[in-house]
Amino acid sequence: MLFFKLADAQEASVETQYFINKWIYNPAQFDTEEAIMSLSYKSQWIGFEGAPNYARLGIQNYHMGSGYFGLLLKQLTDGPFNEYEALASYGYQAKFSEQFKLNFGLSIGYGIRTLTSQTSQTREIRV
Repeated sequence: MLFFKLADAQEASVETQYFINKWIYNPAQFDTEEAIMSLSYKSQWIGFEGAPNYARLGIQNYHMGSGYFGLLLKQLTDGPFNEYEALASYGYQAKFSEQFKLNFGLSIGYGIRTLTSQTSQTREIRV
């Protein structure tokens, strides 16, 4: 017997700066009492047409008391695909003592992925 299955795939953008903005994946993990802004840009496969380009702006702000706010803006271009994402996060830390703290977090975001039509050029090769 011979079986065939078409593959289903999903590609998620890779976040390589996790150590700077941990709250992107876990909004309860704000870990500083100061404002942080990070800007990054990554271009992969330099020299190849349609290679992925990734830009990200992350802002974290400590607010009065124990509240934290974060904002993330991302843009990914991968060949004919364009992906845009915005994420807003809030984290709260309840301090019971200097050694015992309990963190809570909430994030809300919006993302869109579009497919752009690109003009393809074909060349005829004669031998």
